[in-house]
Amino acid sequence: MNKILCSTGALLVYGGDYHLLEPLSAQLLYEGYEFMRAI
Repeated sequence: MNKILCSTGALLVYGGDYHLLEPLSAQLLYEGYEFMRAI
């Protein structure tokens, strides 16, 4: 489940929508970005 959320977060980052999300989601997006980089 966490991997799915991280992947979705990374896709949102690459989609340029990260600035529209709540600050609470920023950590998830960062983790998602790191997760995608790790692949």
